[in-house]
Amino acid sequence: MKVLPMTEEETREVVRSELLLLSSRLRPPEKKGLWHFVNTNFGIWLMSSIILGGLTLAYSTVSVARRSAKEHQERLERLDAEVDLRFRGVLEAIESLDRSRKVAEERATRPTVDLRSWALTPNDTRLLFHRPMEGEVFQVEFANYNLKSLFAEGYYLSQDSRERKAIKAALNELEQARKIEETTILLEKGVIPPGYSAGSSASEEEIAKTYGTREAHVDSLVKVLSAQQKSNEGMGRFEDQIRNAFDYWHRRRTIRESELPR
Repeated sequence: MKVLPMTEEETREVVRSELLLLSSRLRPPEKKGLWHFVNTNFGIWLMSSIILGGLTLAYSTVSVARRSAKEHQERLERLDAEVDLRFRGVLEAIESLDRSRKVAEERATRPTVDLRSWALTPNDTRLLFHRPMEGEVFQVEFANYNLKSLFAEGYYLSQDSRERKAIKAALNELEQARKIEETTILLEKGVIPPGYSAGSSASEEEIAKTYGTREAHVDSLVKVLSAQQKSNEGMGRFEDQIRNAFDYWHRRRTIRESELPR
């Protein structure tokens, strides 16, 4: 069979095809990028799992944070109610004493009146410094809390620095009031509290000359200190500190920085 020679055009086409085939073989393999992987079935499944997992985690985190914030707020509201109930009786007693003193001063013929008979008793202030007894529990969850513990928990739950300062100020006022009452009770028992001087620098001769015995000297000093502690000024300071403690707590969210102690 006779083979016809190729025309020039056919020859060029064959050469062009061979060159294209050769160039494709010599070309380095194309790298498949991330986008190609994402477009595969496995890539789509993996990315959807990651996105769905991230959204679930974010939702759970937000839900837990909201629930925690809500629980904190509810706890603070219960703390507020408990603190108000603990203070209510003593604040009413102070108001009643103020009215009695005012009437006594108006009726008195002397320029000054000894108002020691109108003073708060430890029974009036017991709920401020001690845990409630069985019949005095307002909320069961706070049955083992004294007022100082309630303030401390409020301080822990608070996220605001100014609010914390106000609670700290309330704690300080409450502690000062507790010390005054403790000192008064000791003096009434004839005991000189720690921090008070019994006048031990005086010589035995001076004591014997003035008081007869050291015991009489101490007894006299106790009476003087007790009178000072239960004076109008002393009782006023005690009651003011109780009022201040409640005021700092009650206004802790709205109090101005300038109203807080330095």
